[in-house]
Amino acid sequence: MRLRDLKKWYSLKDAAVRLSPTLSETVEVGDLLQLIVERKLQPSLILQGENAREVHWHRDEYSKGDQSRAAKLAQEFVPQPDDAETIIGISYWKPISDDVVGLDGLYGLNMDEGHARDHILSLVTGRGGDRDWSQGSIVFDEYGRNWQLLERRNNSGRYAQYPDGTVVDIVTPRSITYHPRVHRPGLDEIVVSSSDLELFERSLLVPTENDSEKAIQSTKPAVIARFAPVAEDWQELMPSGEQLDNRRVMESRSISDQSCKDVADLGSIPGAIPRVANRKLAIKAAWTIESITKRVASTKDVMQLLQTWADSGAEPEVLIKSDRPKKAVIWRTGKGKQKLFDVFACEKALEAWTKSRP
Repeated sequence: MRLRDLKKWYSLKDAAVRLSPTLSETVEVGDLLQLIVERKLQPSLILQGENAREVHWHRDEYSKGDQSRAAKLAQEFVPQPDDAETIIGISYWKPISDDVVGLDGLYGLNMDEGHARDHILSLVTGRGGDRDWSQGSIVFDEYGRNWQLLERRNNSGRYAQYPDGTVVDIVTPRSITYHPRVHRPGLDEIVVSSSDLELFERSLLVPTENDSEKAIQSTKPAVIARFAPVAEDWQELMPSGEQLDNRRVMESRSISDQSCKDVADLGSIPGAIPRVANRKLAIKAAWTIESITKRVASTKDVMQLLQTWADSGAEPEVLIKSDRPKKAVIWRTGKGKQKLFDVFACEKALEAWTKSRP
């Protein structure tokens, strides 16, 4: 067993050292930061008893004629032109619960929001990094739950000032409140998990269709030589490309013909179900395949089923369309943004679900 098999995370410096042989060139920390900004590599943070509360992305909408204080604040944050729609809104991370918990271990840094990418980009270029950080750092766990890091503040009560200028503390019970942690993570705090690093390395090894065809062609002579004494035609032992395609089509149809309603009750699926819609749908697809075929679904099977659902209009609230060249689907986030969900992200979701299963 090697040390790399034991490590759960790497500092940016160590990750650069590990990737240098893979890329056959010297990799610098700045290169990793650029990959993070471009969403090709997922950053993480090591937390030790950090206060946090679970949050989700939320949008408040108000009619433009609404005179409530909240509506006026929304108008200030998101100015609307006179000819705009009658609805204005503001999006933010909203607590699911006011319960504050302590987080320990490895957590992914949520990069969906521009302020996190802007901060990391500033570490590379030395410019920017001034986007609003009032909601603090948002991290996510292996089940896709988002957590807002908090800092504790002691409130000492109200103060009064006498006419002579003396300021005194009016004795009131001291209270403790929690606010989003405004600290921005530095270079020495950002790490990369071993699993994310492996996913990135594997993404560099994904063969193109041309590479696959070359591999098949180079394999045929070896197969013929090995089995020639037994079979006159190697295709008797290995299905033809057309036969394989037909087999895949039949398997795909048998699975995709199953309605999503077959597993609509997520409570019947074993293990922890992630909250993020795309990951949740990947688990639903995996369980659908497993229920039909009586075998554990591969990442490739799950992605093919998601692509079939996307193209057939299933799960329209989440799936938009397939992107077969990239081995991915385009999905809609809770904020209405279009995002790419590829086989590597799918594999990570399936790994976390598999670990949580009894």
